[in-house]
Amino acid sequence: MVHMYNESRYRARKKYYEKEENKEKKRIYMRAYAQRPYVIAKRRKYSFIYNASSEGKLKRHEWYIQKKIKDYENKTT
Repeated sequence: MVHMYNESRYRARKKYYEKEENKEKKRIYMRAYAQRPYVIAKRRKYSFIYNASSEGKLKRHEWYIQKKIKDYENKTT
């Protein structure tokens, strides 16, 4: 269950960033945020854990093969 305050802030942020001039502000902020050292470290840690599981690699590989098959079928028809 989400608290009423958080729910109203969610709607307010969504409404604010739907405007085109504010979308660019968000893009600029997110680019700067992504350059912060602790964010980079968190992203590296996540990717290391994510790529460590062989089960995940097999699923991604299978997905990629299926995607290529669909692309090829669409191209030939």
